[in-house]
Amino acid sequence: MAQTTADDLKGFDIKMTMYHNREKILARSNKGEGTLNLSVDEVGVKYSCEAPNTPDGDTALELVRRGDLSGSSFMYWTDESNNVRYEKKDDGTLLRHVHKVSQIYDMTIAADPAYTQTNVTSREVEASGIVLNGKKKEHQFKDKLGIQRELSRCKRELEMMGY
Repeated sequence: MAQTTADDLKGFDIKMTMYHNREKILARSNKGEGTLNLSVDEVGVKYSCEAPNTPDGDTALELVRRGDLSGSSFMYWTDESNNVRYEKKDDGTLLRHVHKVSQIYDMTIAADPAYTQTNVTSREVEASGIVLNGKKKEHQFKDKLGIQRELSRCKRELEMMGY
């Protein structure tokens, strides 16, 4: 995959979703502005966002906490005839080299990411003492934001149940 630059990212309208589902938007960077923060380093594109105070945001955080969602993927388009080269490896595997990405549509957290070397974590989760992909299950909120988010989540659940 071609190296994308920070300037390239500023030209796109990128949604942060769950499972590539545009009805489950968690954040957005429209031409470099918005609630989705994007950067590029020597490894590739990194993203960060604060999970929205919505049912989808709460679901995303809980599934990341539990380790059910631990990878990332993205949806993009490129001009296949001009920006892609194919190489047949000695073992018969066809390797696709993308030299330029023409458009990025979304970044997503997923249980089965297309790119297995990716990962997704929650700094709030880690800061609270919860071990991702580990045995520790109890929630220890060490900061006011963690407590407020949990209370908001519980309040929404009670409202949905009619209380």
